[in-house]
This record gives sequence, C-alpha cells and structure tokens, in this order.
Amino acid sequence: MNRRLAHGLLTKEGHHVTLADNGAQALSQLRRARYDLVLMDVEMPVMNGLAATVALRRHERATGRYTPVIALTSNTNREECLA
Repeated sequence: MNRRLAHGLLTKEGHHVTLADNGAQALSQLRRARYDLVLMDVEMPVMNGLAATVALRRHERATGRYTPVIALTSNTNREECLA
C-alpha cells in the first residue's frame, strides 16, 4: 500500500518513478541506469534494502558515481540504517 501511495504522489508531481519488486532487482536497475534519488525499502524480499545499498555503494566506488538513498522502514534500528 505504501509503495502505491508513494508512486501515485510522485507521479502526480511529475516525477518519473521506476519500481523494483525486491532488493536484487533494485540493485540491477541501479547498475544499468542513473537515478536522481532512491527511496529504498529496508525490508524487501530476496535482498533487503540495507544489503542492496551496501552493494550499490561498493559499485559506486568503482564507477565514481553517487546516488542519494533514503531508507524507508518501520525498523526502529536507526544506527543500522545510518551505517
């Protein structure tokens, strides 16, 4: 439900939105294309959002690119997300 709400609000404001069904798919999309911003669900199937972000950062160090990532979660472990 939250994904549909965010998608609707962002598209209504004129933003182009790409969705991923799991962390591995998100990482694959991030490696193929450039995005201005990523809203990353921490608790995704296959590869969670934290693992996907770690892999993205590793990939970015090799390419010199950087994409801001905002973690979306109900997880209360702030320190884990910030790390």
